[in-house]
Amino acid sequence: MQEKTHKKNSKTEKSIRRAFSELINEKPVDKISVSDIIRRSDVCRGTFYAHYNDVNDLYGILKQDIVASFRYALDNIGMKSFLENPAPTIEAGIDWLMRDYEYHKNLFISPLAKEIWRYISDELKNDVVAQVGEYLGLDNPEKIRVFDVFLVTSIRDTLALWFSGALSELPRDEFVALLTTLVRSAVNAYSV
Repeated sequence: MQEKTHKKNSKTEKSIRRAFSELINEKPVDKISVSDIIRRSDVCRGTFYAHYNDVNDLYGILKQDIVASFRYALDNIGMKSFLENPAPTIEAGIDWLMRDYEYHKNLFISPLAKEIWRYISDELKNDVVAQVGEYLGLDNPEKIRVFDVFLVTSIRDTLALWFSGALSELPRDEFVALLTTLVRSAVNAYSV
């Protein structure tokens, strides 16, 4: 019985989050109301409040969940493996994005996309700095941070092009190859 409740909650949360991801492309977060979200997601007000305190809580949890997904990938794959052979991680990332394409598209082409990516980067900074520094043999935190910003910005902007449709004709394997080339270029540029 508990599993059925979890599935229902998962479906409800997905509906709420999808509604929010659509609304952030229509108006600023501070102009989005719980009423907007419940109307769009077709859930009851009490159901919304069973999951979130308010719109800002929803937005904060949404960002935390994205970071948790990235952190899970880093912990399971490892930065060294990603930097040496980025294609498998990129393929897994594309698969993750495709599982809920419209939701991720709405997030990553929204006016909040840069803020979301900055949050991801800031939250993962310490993990990334330590692992990248060790892999590249760098001990200068500023240089490592520049590498991180370069890499995150390149991936973010390429994904934005993909989500916006500018790269929609590019087959999946070529898109993975493009992102892999970006990662390898960054690694080569900063290798000592």
